[in-house]
Amino acid sequence: MELTKEQRKWINELKSGRYSQCEGFLKTKKGKNTSYCCLGVACETFKRRCHLKQRAYGGSISFINKDGSAYDSYLPPDVQDILGINAYGHRAPGAPAGYYRFGDGKVKFMEEISQNLEDNLDGGHVKYGKYIYWVTLPLIHYNDSGMPFEQIAMILETYPSHYFTSNAGGA
Repeated sequence: MELTKEQRKWINELKSGRYSQCEGFLKTKKGKNTSYCCLGVACETFKRRCHLKQRAYGGSISFINKDGSAYDSYLPPDVQDILGINAYGHRAPGAPAGYYRFGDGKVKFMEEISQNLEDNLDGGHVKYGKYIYWVTLPLIHYNDSGMPFEQIAMILETYPSHYFTSNAGGA
């Protein structure tokens, strides 16, 4: 499957190093520090095109859709349509999912396993932290497990059909 222009744009933003990463919300702000979930980077990337507004609720910032619906932990429908992905960054229909702990139960960080994620993509699995993931878990799972944006981007590039549908580019 070839990535669309919009999918490529989001992946490039994930790899850009411009975004601080948070967990649990699309976007958070603490003092002067603004952070994003990997899906929040997608919202930020396409907020003008989708006419998304933003509203702060405590430390989280929700993206407000044209109809006034607020989204703070999953993708607004227009962003889903542009990317051809569902609200939580789930796998494409029919793709398997699951994750496993390493047998020794020790926490191993990516740098300890390999400096390059490609070395850890083995038969559709990726090793990160104390888990071995199937590459078709929802993106929020990777993000909230602390997997860096650059590595999430590499999974999207390597296995696009596990995450994106072919009918992307809407809104």
